[in-house]
Amino acid sequence: MYRGCARFGQAESLNSEFMPWSSLSEFISMGGHGLYVWGSYGITLVLLGGEVIVLLKRKRDLSRRATSTRLETRNPKLETL
Repeated sequence: MYRGCARFGQAESLNSEFMPWSSLSEFISMGGHGLYVWGSYGITLVLLGGEVIVLLKRKRDLSRRATSTRLETRNPKLETL
């Protein structure tokens, strides 16, 4: 029975009680639930990636808008050469 680490830094050896699969294909199939598990991971990664892309695009647009606003509000009388 796996009881976790008794103390910090002391890990029990990985055995068949801790890892119930014996091959990569068994790991991927997840006891018949692989499609649900890996599909959930895939959808989550796609959504997180989309969120990062949207945030970067929003940052770029705000930066461009701030730059154009600064250029429009300049007072040529106050600028020095």
